[in-house]
Amino acid sequence: MTYMYIRSTMTKSRLMNLAILSTERETIELVDFTEVIENFAYAVHVICYLYIIDCCVHVLSVSVCLLVLFNKPESAESFDLVV
Repeated sequence: MTYMYIRSTMTKSRLMNLAILSTERETIELVDFTEVIENFAYAVHVICYLYIIDCCVHVLSVSVCLLVLFNKPESAESFDLVV
């Protein structure tokens, strides 16, 4: 039953990719999938790391804005921000 569901819901692009993998079997056997998986995992890790940094920058900028709003420094010299 599961096989029929997957087969009936397979998109055209996925079916074409599977056909290419099937016809290029000799080339696929030469590919080191461990390296492919490691490269993919590294790329995902970098993207997540950059996303976390971006979120931290936004939180920091909101925090600074709130500090400025609620502290209301009288002059620019009285509010020193060290980054």
